[in-house]
Amino acid sequence: MLTAAIFVLIVMLILSAITVIAFSWAAGSGQFEDPADGARVIFDDDEPEGEPTDPNLSQFSETKRK
Repeated sequence: MLTAAIFVLIVMLILSAITVIAFSWAAGSGQFEDPADGARVIFDDDEPEGEPTDPNLSQFSETKRK
């Protein structure tokens, strides 16, 4: 039983270290500079913000408004 607890502890420490390293890399490379920019990156000139061009999505939003 003690061996399993030590194994779990080691795995948790390794995963925690990986998480800290990944967060440090993301913060150092500017991934958190402008979080709102990431939300706008999926839109292009053919589909501006707030105006869905998918016909199925347009039908859903019209029925939801009624």
